[in-house]
Order: sequence, then C-alpha cells, then structure tokens
Amino acid sequence: IIAAIQDGIAVIDQRVAHERIRYEEVLDALKREGASSQHLLFPLTLELGPEEIDAYRQAEELFARLGFGVREFGANTVIVDAVPTDLRNWNEGRVFRQILGDLLEELEGRSEATEALAASVACHTSIRAGERLPPDELEPLVRRLLETREPFVCPHGRPIIVRIPLNELDRMFGRV
Repeated sequence: IIAAIQDGIAVIDQRVAHERIRYEEVLDALKREGASSQHLLFPLTLELGPEEIDAYRQAEELFARLGFGVREFGANTVIVDAVPTDLRNWNEGRVFRQILGDLLEELEGRSEATEALAASVACHTSIRAGERLPPDELEPLVRRLLETREPFVCPHGRPIIVRIPLNELDRMFGRV
C-alpha cells in the first residue's frame, strides 16, 4: 500500500500490517473469555511428536480460548473437533501442526506462551503475501493498523511502514 504523507510517501506491507492487527486481536481474545469456534463435521485425529504434545499441554488453555476444540486421546494423540472461526484455511490439520511448531520456536525467544501463540495464530489467520485486496478494503486496513498499540513493527519485529521522504524521492529521480 502506498500512501502520500506530508513530506513524502509511506509504503505499507499489507500482509504484515494485517498480521499486527490480528496479533493484537488474538492477544485481546486470550485475555477475554475466548473466541468463537466452528465445530468440524469430521473431527481430526493427530499423532503428535513428544515436543509437540508438550507444547500443546503447556498452552492447552490458550488453545481453548482461541476457539480450538482439542482433547487428548492416548499418549501423543489428540482429537481436534473445533477450530477458530477466523482461521482462514484449516488445511486438514496442517495449520494446527504449524501453530504447534511455531509455538515451539517462539517459546525459545519469548518467555510468555500467550505472546508466542498469538504471533503464530496471527500469522496463519492473516492475508497472504501477494494477495490482492479490493481498493475499498485498503483504507480500513490502514486505519485499523494505526489504531493498534504498536503500528510500526510486526509481532516478529519486522517493519510494517517504510517512509520515503520527498528529498530522497527527488534524489532517486535525479532532481537534486
């Protein structure tokens, strides 16, 4: 997204902007009663590795608050019978495994499982890179981004907005 600002232009990464918005929404949902969920017509049985089941057990309550319906079924097996309504693509359980994998990675860099899980869920429920948004959705996305608590960096610390001043644009076009 390119937006004119007073002294130049701002380039906004729409995917990362949406990830920041989703991250804060997920954090807020984890602090409340929980998110809504969609029951699966056919529950999915997943065999997890030892690290995955440990990560799940550590964040079991958080998964429930996010809208996942998961119950253990044996030593390393879980049955998933509900998913968050805002999960864009369930992908036959692969997203659940990716979230668990992300949680394991994130827990190494963060002390809080809540933030780690929120970052992973935000990533998997955001618009995809290269996805074209209709023009009427761009302005509301930017408005929502600017209403977040931290609109300039994504949950992983990458920049969301890059500002290019007019004098830099002039230099790029050989006007200086």
